[in-house]
Amino acid sequence: MKEFKYKTTFSSVIKPIISKEKDLYLAKASLEELRQFIPNVDLDVNYDLLGVAFPLFNVNRFNKNDDGVDTAFALHIYKSFINKYINNNHKRDAVLGCILSAHLTEFDNDKPLTEEDVKGTNNVFNVTVGGVLWRVVNQGLTDLIEDSNDVLDDNYGKIKASFEVGFSDYKIVECPANSRNLSEGRIIEDPEETE
Repeated sequence: MKEFKYKTTFSSVIKPIISKEKDLYLAKASLEELRQFIPNVDLDVNYDLLGVAFPLFNVNRFNKNDDGVDTAFALHIYKSFINKYINNNHKRDAVLGCILSAHLTEFDNDKPLTEEDVKGTNNVFNVTVGGVLWRVVNQGLTDLIEDSNDVLDDNYGKIKASFEVGFSDYKIVECPANSRNLSEGRIIEDPEETE
C-alpha cells in the first residue's frame, strides 16, 4: 500500500435508517430521505443490515485539524469511496460493513447536489456516503448507533464516523480569524511565502 507523508482525519455524525419499531422518538437522522443514499438494498427484507448515511467530509471548509479539500479534488475522489469497507476505530481487521454510494449534498442538510451544481464553486458542500453495517458482526455497535440518534438516550449524538486520508502534497490557505471556509481565505502560491 502506498505510503503518504502526511495524514489527517475527518469526522461526522452517523445517521442510521431506523427500523419502524425503534422510530418513535428519533431525531431527523432517520428520515426517509436517507434511503436514497443506500441504493438497491431493501432494509425491510434485509433486517440483518443497518443502513447508514453520513457526510464523510465538508468540501471547501477546513476540519478541526485545519485540513480541507477543495471542489476540484472532491470531484476527483468522491466516487472512489464506493465499495470501501467500514471498520471500527480505524482497525482494518474489524470490518463492520460497506460503503455503497457517494453523493454531493448541501452543507448542513441532506439535499442532493449534482457535479454541475458544484463545479467551479468554492461554496461549502458535503461528500455524503451511504452504506450498510452487518448487525451480526457487531450487534452492540449497531444498537448503539441506533440509540445515538434517539434524543432521549444518554448516547444521543455521541457516535461519529471518521476516516483518515494520506497525502503527499498540499497548499496553504490563510483564513481570517474564526473562519474555516476556503472562500474567505487566500491560497498562498509563492514558494518562499509557503516556506
